[in-house]
Amino acid sequence: MVKKLNYLHTCWQRLSPTVRHGVAFLSAGAMGFGTDSAILLALENFYGLSPFVARIFSILGAAVVAWFAHRSLSFGVKTKPTFAEFFQFLCLGSGTSLLNYLVFSWLLWAGWVGKSFLAVSISSLVAMVFSYLGMRFGVFRKTHSVGR
Repeated sequence: MVKKLNYLHTCWQRLSPTVRHGVAFLSAGAMGFGTDSAILLALENFYGLSPFVARIFSILGAAVVAWFAHRSLSFGVKTKPTFAEFFQFLCLGSGTSLLNYLVFSWLLWAGWVGKSFLAVSISSLVAMVFSYLGMRFGVFRKTHSVGR
C-alpha cells in the first residue's frame, strides 16, 4: 500500500504545475457538485420539495464545502480562514450561483432537459468558468500558491 501511495505521489509531482492546479480545481469543484446534487436529490425525493426550492438549499450547502475545498486544494491557502475571505467567496458564489440557478431554471422551464440532475450538471459547468476566474483573480489572488 505504501509503495502505491509513493508511486501516486511521484506521478503527481511529475505533472506540470498547471495540470496539478487544474486537477485540484476540478476535484474541489466535484466536491461542491456532489454536495449540491446530493442535497438537491435528497430534498426532492425524501422531502418532496420542488427542484426550484430544493436547489436554493443545495447551493447553500455546496458553497460551504466548496470554499474549504478550493482554499485548500485548488489554491493552497496556508493562512487561517477568515470571515473576510469567506464573505468574498460568498459574494462571488452568489453571482455564480445566480447564474447557475438561472441556467438550471431555464433548462427545465424551456424543456431542454427533463430531469433536474441533467439541468444541474449543465448549469454547474457554465458557472464553473465564471467561478474559477473569480477565485483565481479575486478571492484567492493574493494568497494562492497555484501549481504546488
